[in-house]
Amino acid sequence: MLQALMCKLNIRHEWHIEHAEDGSLYKRCLRCGKDDDQRGITVTDNGASTAGWSTSVLLMDFTGEATGARLSAAGATNTPTAATATGTVSVPASPATDPTAPKIIQTATCVTGNNAATWDAGLSPQVPTEGVVDASTATVTYSVS
Repeated sequence: MLQALMCKLNIRHEWHIEHAEDGSLYKRCLRCGKDDDQRGITVTDNGASTAGWSTSVLLMDFTGEATGARLSAAGATNTPTAATATGTVSVPASPATDPTAPKIIQTATCVTGNNAATWDAGLSPQVPTEGVVDASTATVTYSVS
């Protein structure tokens, strides 16, 4: 009951990553069904320097919600879309196959001053043909360096 109240007051949600029809990712609360208004991944660099940055992705194994079956993240691919950038920066994307160890997916180069970049990413797990139908969850971690 307290958790439902937290959702209703928009204080705390239990976010879960969902796939949109176009393949992009978004967050939806498992308790109340609210969609997060902010789509995509955004990096904001207010360092006002010429140093670039890179974003890495790390994917944990999938777990079946009904069966508890484990699906390895090893065969998955994370494919970022082209970034929409503001400021003076170039941010080329590169897909990450087997993101079970951190893999760079976006790198900011040609940086001058403050900048920001926003993009979406598609996630394609490798599902075995003998797999059981189930909804699965996995943790995707993005980090900036």
